[in-house]
Amino acid sequence: FNLQFAAFISVTFGLTLMMYEYWRTKYEHSELERERALKLATEARLASLESRIHPHFLFNTLNSISSLIHSGPVQADEQLQRLCALLRFSLDSSETPLVPLRQELKIVRDYLDIEKTRFGDRLRFVVDAPVELLDFAVPPLAVQTLVENAVKHVVSPSRLGGEVRVLATRVGGRLVVSVEDGGPGVEAGALLPGHGLDNLRARLHVLFGDRARLVFAPGAVRLEVPV
Repeated sequence: FNLQFAAFISVTFGLTLMMYEYWRTKYEHSELERERALKLATEARLASLESRIHPHFLFNTLNSISSLIHSGPVQADEQLQRLCALLRFSLDSSETPLVPLRQELKIVRDYLDIEKTRFGDRLRFVVDAPVELLDFAVPPLAVQTLVENAVKHVVSPSRLGGEVRVLATRVGGRLVVSVEDGGPGVEAGALLPGHGLDNLRARLHVLFGDRARLVFAPGAVRLEVPV
């Protein structure tokens, strides 16, 4: 009886220790993944903020606002508010790893409206998302990063400019946001470490694993995340 009782206690104690170690390891792993996601989000926020406050960007934007003060004070005020919203969102985006699509698309429109003061008719854009998709979550600055890449590498170098189209759809259990610019496209294997798109790809992997991805095609990049 003593031998059986001792065996029972040993097995119970051993199983308890095994379960404790299993859950402790799993918790520590999830905490590390969460910390990594926050770190990447912070890096994206800082990179976006750095590009926003680049002297040329600020000079062009403020110069456009200045030129509108007398001829179009309402438009000047609107542009100033967009600039403030963009900077504020860049600063606050590290608070959460995900934001509603409607909030992300507002920042995208603000960014494109600001850049339009610089490019004028050379920059044309369309942002289209069905209402039923606007509450789905995306990483902050994810779509904006794709749009900024299109403006920088396709619209800006062209004398005739170009059109940027941001289209959101649902395909099965995924939210798909396409950013089309008509350019030559980006090679996934050619992304430089630390580049905005490389950082975004890493953030998607941390947040969603294999359930999210960036798909590169001629003239477009697609962001796919689980709904």
